[in-house]
Amino acid sequence: MQQEDSAYVRTVVLSKGALEETVSATGTVESNEVSTVTTSLTYSVKSVEVQVGDEVAAGDIICMLDTSELTTRLQKAQETLQESIDQAYEQAEKNYSQASETYQSCEEATNSAKDALDTAKKTVQLRYPLQ
Repeated sequence: MQQEDSAYVRTVVLSKGALEETVSATGTVESNEVSTVTTSLTYSVKSVEVQVGDEVAAGDIICMLDTSELTTRLQKAQETLQESIDQAYEQAEKNYSQASETYQSCEEATNSAKDALDTAKKTVQLRYPLQ
């Protein structure tokens, strides 16, 4: 006896309705557009502000760097700058004081020389009056 190949036939009644189709799959879904973010800064990452799958745009903060070392260095630099300013101010005050003393000394010497000149003129006029 020979077995015949029989074709499977299914008949249905046509009617209007919604066509639904579903697909089930497992695995990792990745974006076609992936960007690598790099920096030349050498600070540790303090926190990551985005999650896997988040959409980010230009200017969005994606992570925060630990800048405590930078903050400490900045504070020390500000202290050093303030010390330099204070020293420069003190030196300027000393220079002004010395210049003021020198000015007063010169002024006294000038006045003394003027007095001596006036005395000499009077002496000469008394001894040798002009006709």
